[in-house]
Amino acid sequence: MKLNRTQWLILLSALLTVAIGVATNIATGEMPTWAQPYLWLAWPLLGLLTIMFLFVTWRQASAEPRPPDRKLVWAYLQEVAAEPLFTLADEVLGKAEFIPREVTAQETRGLFSRFAAVYRPGGAPAEAGGPVRPEPLEAVLIRERRLVLLGEPGMGKTTSLRHLAQVTAQQALASRDDIPIYVELKYYAGEPELEMLLVRHVDDVLKRRKLILGYDEAGRTQAMRAWLAAKNARFLLILDGLNEVAPDQRMNALNALEGLLGYPHRLLVSCREQDYDESLREHAFAFVLQGLQEDEIRGYLRARLGDRGETLFDNQIRWDEKMRTLVANPLMLWLVGEVARANPEARLPANRGQLFRVFAEAMPGLRRKEGVPMPDVPQDVVEAVLRVLAFAMQEHGPPPPDLGRVRGWGLPTATYRLEDVLTVGKAWRFLKSDGLAGEPVEFLHPLFQEYFAADELRARLEHQRNYAAILGDRPFTDEWDEVVMMLAGIHDDPVGLVKWLAVEATARQAWGAALLVHRCWETSKAVDDAEARAAVVEAVIDTLRRGTHERWLAVKILGEIKDPRAVEPLIWALDDIQQDVREEAVWALGEIRDPRVVEPLIHAARGGYMVDAEARSTAKKALGEIGAPAVKPLILALGDPAKEVRQVAAEALGEIGAPAVEPLIQALRDPDERVRSGAVEALGRIGEPAVKPLILALCYLGEGVRLWAVEAIGKIGKPAVEPLIQVLHEPEPWVRSGATEALGRIGEPAVEPLIQALRDPDERVRSWAVEAIGKIGKPAVEPLIQVLHDPNPWVRSGAAEALGRIGGHRAVVSLIQALRDPDEGVRYEAAVAMGEIGDAWAVRYLIPALRNPDARVRWRAAKALGKIGDPRALPWLEWVARGDRGKTPWGDVADAAMKAMERIRERRGQ
Repeated sequence: MKLNRTQWLILLSALLTVAIGVATNIATGEMPTWAQPYLWLAWPLLGLLTIMFLFVTWRQASAEPRPPDRKLVWAYLQEVAAEPLFTLADEVLGKAEFIPREVTAQETRGLFSRFAAVYRPGGAPAEAGGPVRPEPLEAVLIRERRLVLLGEPGMGKTTSLRHLAQVTAQQALASRDDIPIYVELKYYAGEPELEMLLVRHVDDVLKRRKLILGYDEAGRTQAMRAWLAAKNARFLLILDGLNEVAPDQRMNALNALEGLLGYPHRLLVSCREQDYDESLREHAFAFVLQGLQEDEIRGYLRARLGDRGETLFDNQIRWDEKMRTLVANPLMLWLVGEVARANPEARLPANRGQLFRVFAEAMPGLRRKEGVPMPDVPQDVVEAVLRVLAFAMQEHGPPPPDLGRVRGWGLPTATYRLEDVLTVGKAWRFLKSDGLAGEPVEFLHPLFQEYFAADELRARLEHQRNYAAILGDRPFTDEWDEVVMMLAGIHDDPVGLVKWLAVEATARQAWGAALLVHRCWETSKAVDDAEARAAVVEAVIDTLRRGTHERWLAVKILGEIKDPRAVEPLIWALDDIQQDVREEAVWALGEIRDPRVVEPLIHAARGGYMVDAEARSTAKKALGEIGAPAVKPLILALGDPAKEVRQVAAEALGEIGAPAVEPLIQALRDPDERVRSGAVEALGRIGEPAVKPLILALCYLGEGVRLWAVEAIGKIGKPAVEPLIQVLHEPEPWVRSGATEALGRIGEPAVEPLIQALRDPDERVRSWAVEAIGKIGKPAVEPLIQVLHDPNPWVRSGAAEALGRIGGHRAVVSLIQALRDPDEGVRYEAAVAMGEIGDAWAVRYLIPALRNPDARVRWRAAKALGKIGDPRALPWLEWVARGDRGKTPWGDVADAAMKAMERIRERRGQ
């Protein structure tokens, strides 16, 4: 410890006082009378200075950051590492088995981009660069160091965080690692510093070992600050439930959180996704906790219910998207398991409210059968108390009340003791604590509190069907969102509730309420009612028209509802100032599939509305998915003066499929090549349904269309082979030749019918067959060798050329005879083919060709010998160079011989 200036002055004064007294004694040997008063004064002064020195030193030492006491840290870590966790496997497998979870980066398109909290197993939010890859929570925390963990209620945020704290404590015991401190923010009551919450948690843990962090609150807080400021100590600070802070204290909590952000430690904050306002965006990245995967869901149900669990998954969950989404939430999966255990034949409800109702009805009897001890209180009394308790707790907000405060709420306990009723609620697993041990009264999970509050609203609405009087302003505050959504699931008139909410949302111009209307509608029986659907659509359209800052999400919801009433507002949204709104409108219009959307989608597909390439692609795909209603407008678009419009129309018709075949064949006549090419691509994608119409086009349309039809048939491939074989028997030669060319484009699957075409009586058909079969490759060698004996020299020339392209020793042998063909054109192509093959074995047969009567054959033979590069040809080429006076359209024979010799010598290095 270094001494400061004050300490040095005090210390020097004390030393001087002692020195004076000692010097006086030594000098005189005896204390003179005049010195005695000074000595009496010196010793008290020395004592005072000593006390001052010790006091200042103590103050300095207490102000300096000190490393955490090892004994306290070790005891704390041992307790945290051994804390029991409630997981899905509790009371099922006889052990706590945590399912590792993954997170994905939160979408950044909008402030409440996931307000509806729809989670699909295995799903992940999409970004411009593709799907976001899920990662383990621990790995992300190591990389980011500070993050916000988001997730819908029951998704397992608390379990994941408590498990993270436990694992971190175990690692810290094994090696030097971060010290985890987990606190629940619902207990925040306006403290100026969050260190006070950390102190309470650490002190509560240490009390189990009869240890304390400090003797008073100030001392404990000072000690915690010293811990956090110590250079050789690292912490993992876990703050659970930012959304559970009382609304009037949230700003204070965020301000207090700024103090913790000043420390260099890892920090993790959890929050319900719909309640997160990105207030920590500048300090931490937001990640979303992913739902359970299908194998995890199946495995849990199998462990919980045996073969019945497998049956439940296969029959009621796997193929039901809503149910699959629901059980991706761990709490919901646990409830499903409990409900199925009580009555495995029951059809599981598809919304939260109904699921909680079935669970609430089944759980008391289930717990009694298990022999759980509890006071004898009627079920209806317990349920009535839980309803009123949940409603009051929802009204008053956090922190959870103690038992004394609950007594003042006048719960309807009839003649039974409140303590007994709460004990039963805890035994039924609705309450986490009953307050009897001095802890707050809490529900096992906020969703249980919200369900019972919703059930209280339902009961009040049964007595007085007046939504305004019973609900009041609650649906328009975030804290009541889940309650109102559960109410929609259990209310006997969800249609009336949805319609009232929609009218109120529009009248109040409450964007959040419009979203809540949509959630209530899609998760209740109102989803099948036309009037409720119309009310939801109008409420969302109203928010879109008013220019709310979340227009993107409004457009997205309208696309999901797929109601034709949204077409005009969505077309209007295509001109929105925000690009993401315009692009989402393109997708939404495609989802609705109304003929009115064709024209704006064509405009978007050609690059209108300033959308990006992905949105243009979406527009083209959407046009195709609209199907038959879009065919007529797209046919009209094929006649548009703009080439881009015609091209987009042709491509969209290709996506539509069979209904678009005839219009696409008409597009093959378009004067613009890009349109014809687009039609060919589209017909190729359509495949087999387009084969017969295209073959008819081969037979009856003009030459230009025939060529494009041939290309389209080639893209279709093998399904077109059999119909084309039939065309080979058509009386018109030009029709047969078109079929032959199409077979050639198809490739190897068409070899056999092409071999048949080689025997066609019409030389044009045989010629097309030769060219087509030559493109196929080695499987065509033997048929082409036979064609070298065709009576038509044009056909023989084509066979020689095709053999040259295919190559191989077998082809060279067959071309020897062609070098002696009576037709000069055949001899010429044979020489070309031998040169292309480059087989040295052909040299001995090309040399005699240098004496062929036809100058063109001699010229080609010289070129071929030069290409092969065999020195045996040099004397003969030299003889031709000196004496051949033949001329061809491509040059003199002698010049060709000279160049061939130069090429051979270059290869020999001469």
